[in-house]
Parts: sequence; C-alpha cells; structure tokens
Amino acid sequence: MPVLYWPPISQEGCAELEGLLGFALPSDYKAFLRQWNGLFVDLPDWVNLPFTKVDDGWIAFTFLFGFRVPNRNQDIEEHTSYLKDELAHIGDVAVIGEDGGTNYFVLMGSPDSGKVYYWDRTHLHHGAAVLEADIPEKNECGNLYLVANTFGEFWRLVSGHLQGFDFKQREA
Repeated sequence: MPVLYWPPISQEGCAELEGLLGFALPSDYKAFLRQWNGLFVDLPDWVNLPFTKVDDGWIAFTFLFGFRVPNRNQDIEEHTSYLKDELAHIGDVAVIGEDGGTNYFVLMGSPDSGKVYYWDRTHLHHGAAVLEADIPEKNECGNLYLVANTFGEFWRLVSGHLQGFDFKQREA
C-alpha cells in the first residue's frame, strides 16, 4: 500500500508557517516538514495506532498535513484556520493530521508546546473514554487525548506502523 508525500518545504517555508500560526514550531516537526511535508496513507486503507485511552483501544491514522500543498484538503494552514475557533480554549494549536473521519491530530503551541493530541471531534469514542480525556471538551467540541509528549515521539509511533509501505513522492 502506498504512502504518498509532498516535496519538502524550505526553512523559509517553516518560518512562513510559524508566522501564520503565531507560534514557533518544535524542531522535530520542522524537520518532518523539511523531509516529507505531510503524508497520506493511500486508499483504500489507513493505519490503526494502539491507544489505550479510548474505548476500543486504537485510533485510525490517515494524514499528516503538508504546507502549501496543491490539495487544500491536505493542507495544515487550511485545517488550522478552519478549526482554530473550536480549540481556542486550549491555547495555540496547529491541526496537523487526521484519522480519515474528521477527527484530528493537534500539535500544541502554548501552553503545552510540542505535545500531540488526538481530537475526538466527532465524539466517536464514548463511555469510559470520556473519563480518560486529557483535555475535556468545551461547547461540545470533542475531547482531546494526549498521544505523545513530542512530535518526534508521535512520528515514531506512526512510522513504526508504516513499515513495509511503499513511500512515493507526489508532484508539487
């Protein structure tokens, strides 16, 4: 199964993204953008990541968004701009990825700089999972669950489940 990624962005591109987001990105996330600039597990599949904080013990992974990519549905700026008001109560954030079902992966600016959360925006997980939320929902926005303390830790989790996949760079 292919994993598609966009051509990397430059250091200047990282600086531009930081300016748009209004906070400094962690160095491990900028390194990811400078190598992969987002990726997509091509259909018909996705990857299941083990995650004990939710009711069924796993979360799906499909996208890590890129910056200034031709497909706006896979663009970090597009998603963050569209969704930031729903997350305004938790501080500076970047919406960096998706599970394929409009639940997102969120990279924190301040106050939890560099941490990655799974945002159960659609209320997919329920029951005991609600009690495990690290950031409880406000105004029905959905709970957030800490996945990793750094982007690098999150990337190791994801990439470990992409072993044996065929990586292909997309045309810019």
